[in-house]
Amino acid sequence: MLAWLACGVNAARKTRSQAAARERNVLPNFLVIGAAKAGTTSLWSYLAQHPEVYLPETKEPNYFAFADEPPNCTGPAPAHVIHELLLKFSVTSWQEYLALFDGRSSQKAVGEASVRYLYYPEAVARIHARLPGVRFIVVLREPVSRMYSHYWMNRQFQLEDLELEDAIAAEPERRRAGWGYDWHYVAVGSYAAQVERYFRTFGRERVAVFLYDELSADPLGVFRQVCRFLGVADTFVPDVSERSKEASRPRFLALDRMLHHPNPVRSLGFRILRPARFEALRVRIRRWNSARVPQLENGRRERLKEHFRADVRRLEQILGRDLSAWQ
Repeated sequence: MLAWLACGVNAARKTRSQAAARERNVLPNFLVIGAAKAGTTSLWSYLAQHPEVYLPETKEPNYFAFADEPPNCTGPAPAHVIHELLLKFSVTSWQEYLALFDGRSSQKAVGEASVRYLYYPEAVARIHARLPGVRFIVVLREPVSRMYSHYWMNRQFQLEDLELEDAIAAEPERRRAGWGYDWHYVAVGSYAAQVERYFRTFGRERVAVFLYDELSADPLGVFRQVCRFLGVADTFVPDVSERSKEASRPRFLALDRMLHHPNPVRSLGFRILRPARFEALRVRIRRWNSARVPQLENGRRERLKEHFRADVRRLEQILGRDLSAWQ
């Protein structure tokens, strides 16, 4: 009897040991944490091509933003619509999160990209508890341009009815009502406290900060810096022809709604075609149906800068960089 019990205890210990070893093997050692609408999708696609880098197939798993809680889908549309448009790749359990990295083989750098992590204060402590040795990549964009792009993404998805200035005025009330991150236009672009949290918790040497303009002007140069930061070969040259998604607006709202919002026609197309073919067709139709957003006039841009001027000055001090072009 005692021998049988001892055998069971040893087996349980072995199972726990194997689980811990698996966890250590698949844990990410870097995260791309933001900011939203700042070129992180392009950078993610470049890194995904590197043979020494492992990334999951989908961006924005958002685990450390929500961690064992359902994603916040409060906003101007039904929760299932917001989830489908903005949060469908989110995972909320630790085991689901670990499973994202099961495909890793011998890659030195293992990571994921979720832009909500920079903004969500809770994410910092959650990451520190689970991934204390992780490194971070941050890309920051001039905040008015970032806000304008985010606003037009919401307009494209028919998740914003107000003019930009009215949406900014409504932001405090929307936040009090529990509306999610995607309608925090000013707060998401107020970077100083967000960056400072990561510097304070993890140390500046573990947080690499780049500017969107640098990434746009010299994607290979920024890519090489990121490779050196991650400890992988900086001689690999990715295809950088796929650039950041520019803000756009739909030519025909009904067609755009059919493409993006849950509906019988979309469900039928998904069933008839293989998922990959359906997605490729949807992308082609979306591109055809997209038009450029109106340019932001200089006078209007200058007025919008007032929302960020003090924060930009503080960010300059935190980063030790000249951001006068943002002011």
